Amino acid sequence: MQHYTTRDKMLTIHADKLISAWELKKSITDADALSVFDYTLNKCPCYDMDGREVPGLYHIERVDTDAKRGEILPLGGFGDQYTILQNSDLYNMIARDILPELPGAKVETVGTLEGGATGMVQISCGKDFKIAGDESRNESRLYFNNPVGNGSLVMGFCLTRCICENTIALARKEVITGARTGTGHIIRHTSAIEVYARRAIETIKAQALATKTMQERIKALAAKKVNAAQIKKALAEIYPATPKMAEESPAAYANAIARREEVITQWEGGETAATFTVDNAWKLVNAFTFPIFNPQKIAKGSDLSGVRYDAMFGDRAGRVSDILEAVERIAA
Repeated sequence: MQHYTTRDKMLTIHADKLISAWELKKSITDADALSVFDYTLNKCPCYDMDGREVPGLYHIERVDTDAKRGEILPLGGFGDQYTILQNSDLYNMIARDILPELPGAKVETVGTLEGGATGMVQISCGKDFKIAGDESRNESRLYFNNPVGNGSLVMGFCLTRCICENTIALARKEVITGARTGTGHIIRHTSAIEVYARRAIETIKAQALATKTMQERIKALAAKKVNAAQIKKALAEIYPATPKMAEESPAAYANAIARREEVITQWEGGETAATFTVDNAWKLVNAFTFPIFNPQKIAKGSDLSGVRYDAMFGDRAGRVSDILEAVERIAA
């Protein structure tokens, strides 16, 4: 468990005035963030009871910029190969390589835990993404958690807004779960940590840009009405059920007909009809994809919910892409 101490500092732009010990800001600048990480973590030798240095064993020492001497953090001992990535260096990577590439992105929270041993940064990729008739929230966030001495560097996408210790831990868990679909990265503190961190940041940036592009496609679909003829054409293209199929493979024909019926059910009176209140092309996409991601087929809280069923990066992303492209073409 990560613990907030008086040696830590947290900045957040969250408007909740009830957050204790967190400094609320209207915006968080680079200078603000770097003031939080205004210290260095070093490896320093360990000594035995007789004052002799223990070879190959080190403590972690925090040295503030304006301090004459350091403070040993209670984190245990580490070996020769253990490498520290400074939180200020991590933030500079984020500020240089991610923020300029994502219009509307901003730092929401930045801070430390465990006396500075753990640094964390959370970025909002933009304002809440909303479309008419869609009650769901689609805001994506990027999360960076660097626990020196207590685990691996973790970075990737999450939904949880970090406003306390518990939400910081929950966001970290979301990123770790997402690592199985390529949207999260877990990096050990080895001599190559900076190289791996830079590679991960490039991947995360590309995925964030892909998410932005997808949001624009969704907005365009939500603005287009579809009629009965277009729906019928989409059913025929996405789930073809021809007389030839009925002759060659009765089972495949029956399956295609069943999938069509599921789509019609969702369009006319199912969950997508209740959520998407206008007859647009985005509602049609959801009527097609709901049978693929039926919540009844997913054990809540299991790895499957975040791994196999990720619509953009999971093992069914290809099928979702085909459906999206077909509806875009038919509704054009």
